[in-house]
Amino acid sequence: MKIVKLAVSLILTLLVTAWLFADDFSKPLHKRDLSPVVEKLDVIPKSDVRSSCDWRWYFNSSGSGIVWKVPDPTYNTQTYAMRFTSECPETLIGVNVYVYNSEDGTFGNDDIIITVYTDDGEGFPDIPLATGVVPAGTYPQFPAPTYVDFSSYGLVMLGHFHVGFSSSGAAGIDYERCISDDGTDGLNRSSAYEAGAWYSMQSLWGIDCNFLFDIFICYEDSDGDGVGDDCDNCPTVSNADQADYDDEGIGDACDNCPFYWNPSQYDSNFDGIGDTCTFDQSTPSGNDVSIALGNDIIMTFENISTGGTTNLTETATGPDPDSLEIIPVSLPKYYNMTTTTTFDGLIEICITYDDTGIDSENENFLSLLHYDGYEWINMTTSLDIVSNNICGTSSSLFMAMRQDDPESEATIIIAEACLVCGDADNRDGRVTILDAVLLINYKYKGDAPPYNYNCSDVNNDDLVNILDIVYIINFLYKDGPALICQ
Repeated sequence: MKIVKLAVSLILTLLVTAWLFADDFSKPLHKRDLSPVVEKLDVIPKSDVRSSCDWRWYFNSSGSGIVWKVPDPTYNTQTYAMRFTSECPETLIGVNVYVYNSEDGTFGNDDIIITVYTDDGEGFPDIPLATGVVPAGTYPQFPAPTYVDFSSYGLVMLGHFHVGFSSSGAAGIDYERCISDDGTDGLNRSSAYEAGAWYSMQSLWGIDCNFLFDIFICYEDSDGDGVGDDCDNCPTVSNADQADYDDEGIGDACDNCPFYWNPSQYDSNFDGIGDTCTFDQSTPSGNDVSIALGNDIIMTFENISTGGTTNLTETATGPDPDSLEIIPVSLPKYYNMTTTTTFDGLIEICITYDDTGIDSENENFLSLLHYDGYEWINMTTSLDIVSNNICGTSSSLFMAMRQDDPESEATIIIAEACLVCGDADNRDGRVTILDAVLLINYKYKGDAPPYNYNCSDVNNDDLVNILDIVYIINFLYKDGPALICQ
């Protein structure tokens, strides 16, 4: 008896549910894989209103079932709408709509009305900007699109705007509908007009479905990077990522000093490098002469016989780093130095670096390298990842520096460097038993890690373990295979 009552209750629940939603949804249609349809565009925009164009939509293109709601339209009153957003001024050229008629009606016997609206500030349509009417009998049925041309209106959109749909068919008789997805996207961009006001689809239906409108929108894009000139932080140089290290509004790709705030781009000597990236420091004669260069370098000369001036210029480009990842991670920094002093002995350079984006383990393997005109030479003597400070020394720091060539330049970088595979201590440029000992102490005695993980993974299996230690020993003493690092 209990089973019978349960079955009856279940049937009644299903019948009530079906009655409640009978006027809202018809059965799902077949699945559709949405893709850009530029090649189906019937109206080509005038060349003077665009340099780059995109199709855009907010719609679940994952192939989910499509659901429908029976509208209650009044002629020339938009029933459904989708909200779009332009981050910078763009010209709306046209709209693709996808029209369908339920099985109990005749397809194509009503006009289709598409209207573009402003936004009311609350996420709903407000003032009509333009309306396109597609006469009955002139448009295809889904899945073919119907293109509505708005290019003659000159609709320059910025911020939110809406595209609405309605049919001239009378409520409850026979009329065309627009297509919507199954609500799984949850974008909260759809709305419907009922009882004289706009409401979200979530509040009306309990499901946040989105309507399938493809908008064709164009913008001036001088550098062809997909970002309109009016919003491009570097409109003359392609930089789709819009990277701006110093957050000054000028993209790194065209900033003459991308490391420091310099919105004026002042360049007093017209060398293409902003003054904020150039530092000069008087350097007197003497022993252990220490000077500060810019914001992040301390330079110490062991002996200067004739004083002069030392210069630092920081740039984002320099000699080929041989695929090394240069610090900072988001924007490589080259430290270019010159001096008019006459010096001998060691020179020490200590740099405070930006560790943003560096993996905590990889930071242990940073190296200070200088370019000698032919290759990158490791000059690292210490690394403090707590204070983000790295130091190095050299007796021939400056490229081709000689007593009779005081204007030669040095280029320094900080990088995750593996200059010699197997050189675990990453200092002497050779593979010796000391490198194997360093790995043994690291793995089994808790000593400091090797300077560069990649230099220690000599069998290239993405691990540093006993196999690498054995591999080095076999290479050194048993004529084993060559070391293979990443």
